[in-house]
Amino acid sequence: MEQGWWSKLGVGGLTMAGCLELNPGFVEEDPSGSGDGSSGESAETMATGADETGAAETGAAETGAAETGADETAGTCEAIVDAFEPNDEGDGADVAAGTLSAVLAPAEDQDWFKTPLDPGGPAEVIARASNPALRVCMFVACDGGETTTVTKCSDTVASDPFGRPGCCGGSTASLEYDCGGTFGIISHVRVDAAATACEAYDLEIGIVGG
Repeated sequence: MEQGWWSKLGVGGLTMAGCLELNPGFVEEDPSGSGDGSSGESAETMATGADETGAAETGAAETGAAETGADETAGTCEAIVDAFEPNDEGDGADVAAGTLSAVLAPAEDQDWFKTPLDPGGPAEVIARASNPALRVCMFVACDGGETTTVTKCSDTVASDPFGRPGCCGGSTASLEYDCGGTFGIISHVRVDAAATACEAYDLEIGIVGG
C-alpha cells in the first residue's frame, strides 16, 4: 500500500486524527457548504456585500451630486435662448422697425439686429433698450452705398468692426446722418453689457417722431 503524504514528508505513523490534534484550529471543509465550513464564505460574502453596499451608497451620493448640478444649471443664463439667436455678429438678426423682446445669454453674449429705415428726409434714428444695465450702439450704412456720415450722436461716437459709423450709449443711442441727399439706411444695432450680465430686455428701433 502506498504511503500517505505524511509518510512521504517523513512524519511516519501520523494519522489525520493526529494532524487535527497538532492543528486544533483547523476546520475541515464541509462539502455541503453548511456547518462551520460556511463561516468563511459567509464572512467573505458579508464583506463583499458591505463593499457593494458602500459602492451603491457612493454611487447614490455621486448621482445626487450630478442631479444637484443639473438642478443648479437648469434655468441659468446659459440655458436661455431667445428667438433671434444666433445673432452674435455684425449683420445679426433681420428685424423690422418697432419693439422686440430678447435676452443677453450667456453672460458674455452680445445681440445684433439689422433693420432698414427710410424716413424720407432728414431725421434722427434711435435704438433704446428698456433695461438700464445694458449698453446700446447703433451703426448705420446708407442703403444706396453712399458714404455714410454721422452728423449728431446722443452720447459716444463709435464705429463697428466693419467700419460703419455710429453712436453708443447707456441703454439708448440715437443719431442723425448724411447720405449725400438720400435717406434710406440700414441700421445695425448692438446690445451688450458693460459688465458681464444675464439680462432680459425690450428693444425699440425706429425713427424719432416717426
